[in-house]
This record gives sequence, structure tokens and C-alpha cells, in this order.
Amino acid sequence: GEVGERLSAYVRKKRMEYAKYLMSRTGVQVQSVAQHCGLLDVVYFTKTFKRETGMTPTEYRASQRLGMQQLKVQGTDYIYNFKEEKITKAEIRNLTVAYENRT
Repeated sequence: GEVGERLSAYVRKKRMEYAKYLMSRTGVQVQSVAQHCGLLDVVYFTKTFKRETGMTPTEYRASQRLGMQQLKVQGTDYIYNFKEEKITKAEIRNLTVAYENRT
């Protein structure tokens, strides 16, 4: 019903917000970003992302690179190399904490 539709739209919006956050601040592969956002189907993830933002995840990352090289995470300066596709679980945890505590 309507409540279920509103809920799924809300969940999708939250997933895409987190996806945008990860795409703009890390060099994690699109497949991994999709998984971190709870979507195992990367094709569906990419379509949903494009519907929400008007860009593919890769295009969005490229558009965000300027001025996004540095991010303060829990008092530590993380400078992400966008060619580096590996990210540790600790870094994801720190990014998640930073994301949840952002103002």
C-alpha cells in the first residue's frame, strides 16, 4: 500500500544519499559501493543512481572530485587517491560514522 511505497522510496533515497557520499569521497569500485548500500545488483544500482542524480555513479564521482580530495574523519585527515580502489572496513566504518554525524 501507500505506506509501503513511501517506505521503499525513503529507503531508496537514503541508500542513494549514502552512495553519493561514498562515490564522492572514496575510490571504491561501483560494485562495492552498491554492496555497501545494500544492493547486490550493480546494474539496478547504476540505474537507480542515475534516476536519482541524473548521472551514472562514475560520472557523479568525476563531477565531485574537485575540492573533495580531503575529508576529515574522526579528527584524522584522510586524503583519498581516486585510483585506489581498496578501502578498509575501518575506513568504511569511519566514513559511516562521519556520514551519520554530519550536520
